[in-house]
Amino acid sequence: MQTLSEYVDDTEDFINIELDSHRNQLIRLDIVLTTFTTSMALITGITSLFAMNVALSPNAEEGAKGPYSWFVAIVASCAAGAVALMTGVLAYCKWRKLLMF
Repeated sequence: MQTLSEYVDDTEDFINIELDSHRNQLIRLDIVLTTFTTSMALITGITSLFAMNVALSPNAEEGAKGPYSWFVAIVASCAAGAVALMTGVLAYCKWRKLLMF
């Protein structure tokens, strides 16, 4: 009876270890998805702010710099910033050994 009880306890410990492992994998996935969502929210927010308040006309006079060129420059820099933010957070998480790739 004691051997059977120890076997059941060992099995429960093994199952708890497996569950912890799967829980850790879900937390890692959550970190990656949250980082991606945050970086996309950054570019979406800034782009929508400028898109609603700037009259965009890409076919303005040839050679003239209008608001459209500024809009494209801001969107491109925001996209680069979002990628840099996501890469930085993922690198930090890897450095702190929160993520194992």
